[in-house]
Amino acid sequence: MVDLTKLKKLNIELDKITLEPNKEIVEYMVDGGKCIGFNLLHNLDISIQKAFMPKGTDFPRHSHRATEWLLQISGEAELTIYSNGDIEDIVSMKPGSMCEIPEGKGHSYKVLSNSWLIGITMPGIKAYPGGYIGDE
Repeated sequence: MVDLTKLKKLNIELDKITLEPNKEIVEYMVDGGKCIGFNLLHNLDISIQKAFMPKGTDFPRHSHRATEWLLQISGEAELTIYSNGDIEDIVSMKPGSMCEIPEGKGHSYKVLSNSWLIGITMPGIKAYPGGYIGDE
């Protein structure tokens, strides 16, 4: 069981972060802006990243070469799951929400308010959240 009070203590405000060149911090552009990920663990078995996503950003539809779990720490978002190109489900992500996304399953993530989340993939993916289907 995940102790959310401990996870919430890890939260830091984006404006307090001093970004330096570091392979453990990943900046990525998505629709509507820039998100920042902090790689917490990466090996062949598992990748774990903590990410800050500002309100209005949107990860467009994509899929991974691994099963992914998303744990919403703070803020709110909508996770859309696709099947054969059609919307299968829309999951409201609020603090404490967790969703499992099977390997190869299309999904998108629309941020409704400033959000912190934990992303986990098994097996590990190099440069997670990269490793999208079709990437070489």
